[in-house]
Amino acid sequence: MGVDWHHGKYRTTVSAVAPNLLTANGTAHTSPFVWVRQGSGSTVVSALEAAGLAWGQPTTLDHVEVLVLGKNALAYRRFQAILDALTRPPFLHQTLHVYAAAGRASSVVGATIALGPNPADVLNHQARASQWRQGFTRLRFDRLVGQWWNAPQDAAVIPAIGMGQRLGEGSVNYVFSGAWVVSRFSAPRPISRLQVRLWAWLANQAAPATSTIVAKRNPVTLLVDTNRTRFRWEAGGIQVTDHLSVDVLATSRTSTRLSARTVAEAAAKKWTAQEMQVIDWAKAHHADIFQWGRAIAAEKVSGYPVPSTKWPLVFAKTRVALRLTVRVRSFGAYNRA
Repeated sequence: MGVDWHHGKYRTTVSAVAPNLLTANGTAHTSPFVWVRQGSGSTVVSALEAAGLAWGQPTTLDHVEVLVLGKNALAYRRFQAILDALTRPPFLHQTLHVYAAAGRASSVVGATIALGPNPADVLNHQARASQWRQGFTRLRFDRLVGQWWNAPQDAAVIPAIGMGQRLGEGSVNYVFSGAWVVSRFSAPRPISRLQVRLWAWLANQAAPATSTIVAKRNPVTLLVDTNRTRFRWEAGGIQVTDHLSVDVLATSRTSTRLSARTVAEAAAKKWTAQEMQVIDWAKAHHADIFQWGRAIAAEKVSGYPVPSTKWPLVFAKTRVALRLTVRVRSFGAYNRA
């Protein structure tokens, strides 16, 4: 299901597999075997009802596996209205995943195919694959709702999705291009795939993913398997410690003898600079995407400066010190000097 803000109204796009469009011998009719229904209204509920009326039956959300929000629907008040509407009956499945489109959600949700796998299944499969290749992090609906209503000082990071080139007739292909940051205190802003990966490390939400560094002029491919970030409020600032465990997957020239220490130092130097860039970006846009303010408030730290709703303004001026360490666990049979 997709939700857009179009011409001053909410516009919902709902798609569902229509198996009755298949003939008895397994071939397809000329029409797509995915139903697409749209409705517009002054509220999300009225837009859903319009889509349901066009469907010829009462509105139901039981089939929804993926929720896509259009770019114009990410503005604070519209975004909040969407979450409010979709947490009322008929309820969405709380474990479905949420994405944000670079343009209209209808361009993603309304993709039709003549015959092939369910587009929602394709999307979920490609998203899981992107977690490994790109450090892509998926977001569940229940976690988004809990964060938005229970932690007003936080900014939400919603994975970005778009349509890629079709891989063949009767297929769909999705592209994951980073994420959108949505906050009560600033306009929605996109971040890159690299920024998403670094944010996931700092927020302890990263899945295992590969990364390439250069050590002694030798490209080294690493698997960042686990990470653990800790932080504390101290002397009017935030002290952050990030520890990453990596495995060496490949080096371009085995004749260049590298040590685990050399690789770890090169990785730590590169990733420290990159993580500080992401922290500075978040501070510049008053967006605590790391949930540090919530954790500090929950621990009732002595000297915590302000109420939660004022935290983003204080966060922008807070000094952040970062210490990143890298541990190489597996190095293979080569380059052990």
